[in-house]
Amino acid sequence: MQGVVEEMYEQNNQTKVTIVVHSMGGPVSLYFLNNIVTQAWKDQYVHAYVPLSGAWDGGALMVEALLSGVDEDSILFTARLWRELRELTRTFQGSYWLVPSSDSLGAQHVIAEVGSDRYTTAQYDALFQRAGISEGFTKYTNVKAINSGWIAPNVPTHCFYGLFPNTSNTPEAFIYAADGFPNNKPTTVRMGFGDTVVNAQISEICLQWMNQPTSFTSRTFETRHIEMISDANVLAAIGDIVGAPQDPTSSPSGGICPASVSTVIAATTLLALMVI
Repeated sequence: MQGVVEEMYEQNNQTKVTIVVHSMGGPVSLYFLNNIVTQAWKDQYVHAYVPLSGAWDGGALMVEALLSGVDEDSILFTARLWRELRELTRTFQGSYWLVPSSDSLGAQHVIAEVGSDRYTTAQYDALFQRAGISEGFTKYTNVKAINSGWIAPNVPTHCFYGLFPNTSNTPEAFIYAADGFPNNKPTTVRMGFGDTVVNAQISEICLQWMNQPTSFTSRTFETRHIEMISDANVLAAIGDIVGAPQDPTSSPSGGICPASVSTVIAATTLLALMVI
C-alpha cells in the first residue's frame, strides 16, 4: 500500500493522494496509517482519507457466518457458498477481526442465544466452544487488539457510512434452537440500525476522531453497505474531496491541483479475510 501511494504521487507530478477504502479496508488502512508509516510520510503523501462503511470493529453478521453460515436472505454471496465454506471461513484469522467486541457494542450486548443460553460480546470463548470452533477464541484474541482504541489516523479524514433513520435493517443478534446448533440457521435475527451489514455503533467509531489535529468530517447516506462503492451521491462527494485545493507548499506546481486517487481496498469480506 505504501508503494502504491508513493508511485501514484510521483506519477502525478508529486500530487498528494486521496486514499479511499471500503468495509474491511477501514481497519486495514487504519492499521497502516497508525503503524506502518510516519507522520512525516502522511503529511507528504496523503491529501485525504475517505473510509466508506468502515468495519472498524467488524459487524454482528460475521458471528452468524462463523456459527452457522449466513442464511439465504443475506446479501453476502449465496447460502450455498457460505455453508460450503463455513469450515474454511473459520480458519481465516481475518474472520475473527470482523467479530464485534464489547468495546463497540457493549459487554452486555447479547450477540447470540442458543436455546435458553445467552451469550454476550464478552462471552465468545463459551460461544465458540458451544459451536465446536475449538481455536476460535484464540484467533479472536490474537487479532482484536490490532486496532485497539481506534487511534485517530491524523490525516484529513472524511468518514462516510450508510445509515437509515428509524429503520432496523442490520443484524445485531442471532437466536438459535438448541437442537441442531450450529448447523441450522437462526430461528430469529434481531435487527438494529446500520447499513445492512455494519452496525451503526461500529460505523460511528470514526466519530471519535473529530478532534484530531487534522481536519475531520463525517456524512451518512441512506445506502446499503455494498452499494456505498457505486452510489452516485457517494461518488460525487468523493469527487469533491479529490478536487479540493491542496496545500500549495506540498505541490511543486503550487496553487490548486486535483489530488490523484488511490482506491486501496474496494473488495471486502471473503477476499479480504483470506489475506490476513
